[in-house]
Amino acid sequence: MSGFITEWIREAKIDLAVLYIPVQDRTLASHLVLSEQLCLLGPVKPMQGIKLPADGPIAYKQVAELPLILPSVNHGLRELLEGVAGKSGLQLNTIIDVDSYGNIKELVEEGMGYSVLPFNAIAREVQDGRLKSWPIRKPELQRDVYLVHASDRPMPNAVTVIEALCRETLLELVDTGRWRGARALPEAAPDTAKL
Repeated sequence: MSGFITEWIREAKIDLAVLYIPVQDRTLASHLVLSEQLCLLGPVKPMQGIKLPADGPIAYKQVAELPLILPSVNHGLRELLEGVAGKSGLQLNTIIDVDSYGNIKELVEEGMGYSVLPFNAIAREVQDGRLKSWPIRKPELQRDVYLVHASDRPMPNAVTVIEALCRETLLELVDTGRWRGARALPEAAPDTAKL
């Protein structure tokens, strides 16, 4: 969970992390690298009584009303989904909390509910015809990916090099299409003054 990793950076147990939330702490620096699309996933055969478009986008209001299988409230993705729901005056209809993407996908595939995950996490199952996905609009849902390190202590040269390599690797995954549903952000260009 992101909370543990953030604490490890603060305590100097680790030097660098890839997180899905910006860290609001002046002792830590968060560098935005990319953004990934979140989408609704569901079983190939719709659940009884649920009507969804065959293709195309779905409004977040309709997503919130579905029986949802989501990560627990301590998970960054759940925080994001709850935050967007709250700003939109919605309440999520969560029926099962599961912190494993693999378990979420299995439950959805078995027709136990629907979920919201990054497209990259479900791309193979969608391609294989085991799950169905819909882009979410009104609002469009995405989550950002950050490289995070301590800002209140000097960063060793080795960590600076690893940070640049991580940034390069993440952007290459997007450019080559291996990180599906993601896009590099303009701020993701490496800070050459630090290299």
